[in-house]
Formats: sequence, structure tokens, C-alpha cells
Amino acid sequence: SVLASVSFAAGSELLTIGTHAFYQTALKSIAIPASVTDIRNYAFYKCASLATVTFAAGSGLLTIGAAAFRETALKSIAIPASVTDIGGYAFYSCSDLASVSFIASTDSATGITIGVNAFQLTALASVFIDEGQVIKNSSGNVITITIDDTGSSFFGSPTSTVIKINIPGPIIPAPIC
Repeated sequence: SVLASVSFAAGSELLTIGTHAFYQTALKSIAIPASVTDIRNYAFYKCASLATVTFAAGSGLLTIGAAAFRETALKSIAIPASVTDIGGYAFYSCSDLASVSFIASTDSATGITIGVNAFQLTALASVFIDEGQVIKNSSGNVITITIDDTGSSFFGSPTSTVIKINIPGPIIPAPIC
């Protein structure tokens, strides 16, 4: 598809970005309105030019579906505090994706559940997580994360990925190390 840009009206009440909504379009960037609660499976799949995704302040996003951003050109992404579920293969084969920041969950008891191989075949070099942020695997088991953890894969990422824990201070993008 030749669709290269999308904009949403101020005060948009859009709740869901549907399955395959932007499949294989030429989008380069998109700003997701705060009203969106669900990005469905494969929503941006194979958007090979999609390098920037931003979420509006006060984002109510709860779910990033399976393979939602698979095979895009994302370089970095900040996951909103409201997100509770990231589907399997959500960022699979985003070969330029080097940085992921998790804004501290608004519900630390629930935290974020991340599906299998969500970050496989990426260039993920760093993951920024605020202290106390709960990360769970698709089985619901809490993942133990240590400061400057290296040598293990983060949901399919390269084993050289460095996990940085932000200990009280500014929230993303500048971690305190």
C-alpha cells in the first residue's frame, strides 16, 4: 500500500487499532492517541519504513498484540506505563530496534506480561526498566532482572542486550546508572 502517513484528530476517541490495520503500508511514523487501549495482532506488520512510534501523554494503551510491530524499522520505543500485555513476536525481526524503555507500570502488582520471542531478531542493545517494574513471561512467572544484567536473552533479544534498572530519578529516556 502507498499509505505513507496517518494523523488522528485532537481528542480522538479511537480505542482499537485492528488486526492488519496498516499491514505492509509505507508509514514512516505514527503517533498513537491516548484513547487507544488495544493494538491488535499484526497491526503494523511488515511496515518496513515505520521507524518511529510515539504514544500520546496519558496513554491508556493496555495491549500490544502478537507481531503488532513485526518487521518494522523501529529504532527505539518507550512502552507506556498503562501497558499490561505485549504479545509474542510483537517486535520480531525489527532489525534496527536497539533500545526499549518501560515506563514504570501504573499497576506494579500486575506489571507487564511479555510473550515468547517478543524481541527476537532485533538489534536490542539496551532495555531500560524502572526499579520495581514487574515483568512476567507468557506463563505469568515474574522475571528476575538484575542491574546491568548481560549474557542472557530478553524475550528473544541478542544475548549481548544490557538490562539497565532506573533507580529513582527521571523516567525515560535518560536512565540513571
